[in-house]
Amino acid sequence: MFVLQTCSSRLWVTVPAGVPRTLNNSSPDLGIESDPGRFSSLEAPNNIGRIQLVTVTAGEAKDQSRLEQENMELKRRLLRTRRTLEETLVQLTVANQRKKQMERAICRQIHKTNHILKTTRSNLEAAASDEPHPSTDDQN
Repeated sequence: MFVLQTCSSRLWVTVPAGVPRTLNNSSPDLGIESDPGRFSSLEAPNNIGRIQLVTVTAGEAKDQSRLEQENMELKRRLLRTRRTLEETLVQLTVANQRKKQMERAICRQIHKTNHILKTTRSNLEAAASDEPHPSTDDQN
């Protein structure tokens, strides 16, 4: 069933095709059925429901406006949530880039330190092999 509100506070309601024709064509003010042959031959084969006007009560109008307000509030909350998520994504991306840069810098420093330590060890080993070791006999 489709429901649409117009400016005159009435709803358009589509009546399903399965509703008996007597209920579909009856006149509520006279209590008689309308002429079933009043439609053109183009409309007859279509089993589309007929449109009827239904008066909206004050309670239904309040419910409608309350639902519209709730819908607008939910849309605002969804928009805020999406913005927050987008900002969080940007912040996480920046943080991950900084983390990778820091990791690369640390790796470079470790390689430099490793190279310096290797050079120092080889220099110490070369210096130790060039110097004569004092023997234990010379000390006595």
